[in-house]
Amino acid sequence: MRDINSPLPSIEESKIETQKRLKIVKEITPILEKFSEALILAGSVAYGKNFSVRKESDIDLIILITRDKIENILKTDFFNITPHFLLI
Repeated sequence: MRDINSPLPSIEESKIETQKRLKIVKEITPILEKFSEALILAGSVAYGKNFSVRKESDIDLIILITRDKIENILKTDFFNITPHFLLI
């Protein structure tokens, strides 16, 4: 999280970094749409006000998914993880 006292990035840096993140979101959206009910872009990339996206910024993406599709999405190469939970 950005220190409230640290300066915002330059407008040029913010535009470049925002475009990089939007490109990533565009690339992964078709994969995630197959499994999700909704995708919500949040955080600094979605907010976009005051040119707050910087090189250290992440992408906050909220994925709404139904319980019956969780196993399917975890089996894709997109999520190369081992789930450590038990579906009830």
